[in-house]
Amino acid sequence: MIQRNYNYHLFFIVLLFTISLSIIQVVYADEVTLSNGTHIKGYIKEEDSHSITFFTPETTIKLNKSNIIEIKREPKSESFLYLADEFLKRKLYRYAQEYYIKANEAGIDKKTFDERLKQVTYLGFKENELAKADKIFEEKKYQKAVDEYMSLLTKYSDAPFADEIKEKISISYQKLAENAFDHVDPNAAYFYLQRALKYDPFSYRVHNTFATILSKQGLNQQALREYQESLKINPKQSDLQQTIAKLEVQYGKADTLRNISIITKIADAKIANIQARKELEKEIPIKERKLKNDALNILLQAYNAGPAAVVVYDGNVTYVETKQYISNVNYWLQKDINRNTYDEIIEKYAEKFDIDKNLVKAIIKVESDFNPGAISKANARGLMQITRTTWNDTVERLGLKWDYDQYVFDPEKNITVGCHYLSWLKSKYLPTFFGDIFA
Repeated sequence: MIQRNYNYHLFFIVLLFTISLSIIQVVYADEVTLSNGTHIKGYIKEEDSHSITFFTPETTIKLNKSNIIEIKREPKSESFLYLADEFLKRKLYRYAQEYYIKANEAGIDKKTFDERLKQVTYLGFKENELAKADKIFEEKKYQKAVDEYMSLLTKYSDAPFADEIKEKISISYQKLAENAFDHVDPNAAYFYLQRALKYDPFSYRVHNTFATILSKQGLNQQALREYQESLKINPKQSDLQQTIAKLEVQYGKADTLRNISIITKIADAKIANIQARKELEKEIPIKERKLKNDALNILLQAYNAGPAAVVVYDGNVTYVETKQYISNVNYWLQKDINRNTYDEIIEKYAEKFDIDKNLVKAIIKVESDFNPGAISKANARGLMQITRTTWNDTVERLGLKWDYDQYVFDPEKNITVGCHYLSWLKSKYLPTFFGDIFA
C-alpha cells in the first residue's frame, strides 16, 4: 500500500508560504502625498480639476488637490491587486476576492491571479464555513457535522482543499462508528467505518478504530490484521508496533496464509489467478457472470476475514491472506475433489441450508485439507475452521446447545455449523449491505 501523506494541511502551508513570498514583494498602487507629509496608497476612483476621490483599504476619502503635493498613478490592475492584498491581511475575504477578480479583469497575469484567488478562497472557507462545521463536530453532533461537511464537499468538490473536507467527513463517520458500537449496534458501526474508508481510504485512524472494535469482541486475529494495515499507512506509531508484536506472538503474522495445506499451495502456484477466473466464468451465463462472481467473492471474504471486514471494506477486503484464500477456493471449485469420508455429510447439510456442496468441499479443502482435528493459530477448529464466537452465534441461531469444546471436532456437527453459517451470511447478513448483489 502506498504510504499516505496524512497532513493535508501541508499542501496549504506550502501554498501559503509561496504566496506570502509574492505578497511581500512590492505591489504598486496609486499614491498621494499630502502637504503634511502623509502618504496614502489606494485607488483613484474619481478625479476633477479640484479634487480626487481616493479609495483605500480603510475608507473612501475626498481630497482637495490644494492639499496634495504629489500624485503617483499606476495601472488599475496594480492598484486593485494592492487593495485585495490589504483586504486579505485584514481577513476581509469577500472584499479581497472581489478585488482580485477586478485586478484580473484589469490585466494582472494569470499565475498571480490564480495563486491569490486560491489563497483567499481557502482562508475564507477555513475561517468561516469550515469553522462552522468544525464547531458542530466539537459539540459531538457527528451526524450533523457529516451533513455540514458533505455540503461543503459538494460546493468545493474541485477545490485543492477538497481532500481536507473528505478527511473531516471520514473522522466524523469514525466517531459515529465508535458511538454505535458503544450503544451495542456493531452492524451500524461497521457501516459507518465503511463510509469513513470511502472518504479517506488511507486513514490509519479508521483501521485503528476498527481494530479496537474487533478486539473488544474477542476477534483478536482480525484486530491484528487491522493494526497491521494501520501501521502500513503510518509506520511512526510506536505504541501500535508494540501491540502488533504482542499479538503476532499469539496469532502469527496477519499477512501469512492460514490453514492452507502444502498440496493446495503447490496446486495454486501452477495456475494463474486470471486463468482460474476465466475457467470458472465459462460455466456462468454472460449476463450473470459479474453478479455471481461478486457474490461468491464477497461470501468468501466474509467467511475468511469476517463479516465485519467485508462490510467495512465494502466488498473489497485488502488482506493478502483473504485474497489468496479466495484464489485457492476458486481453484478447488474447478476440481473434482476425490470422494472422501465426509461427502455424504457435506451433501446432506449443503442441501439442507441451500449451499453449493462443491463450495463446501472447496472451503474444507483450503481450510483444513479434510483434517477434522485441524487447529489454526487463531484457534479456529475442525474441518471448516470455525472460531468459538462463530460457533456460539450459529448454534444459538440453530436453537441448539452444542458446547464448542465438546463438539467442534465432530465432523458432522462442524459441517452443520459451517454450512448454516455460510447460509446465514448469504441469505441474511450480506443482503443487508449488498442487496443488489445478493438479490
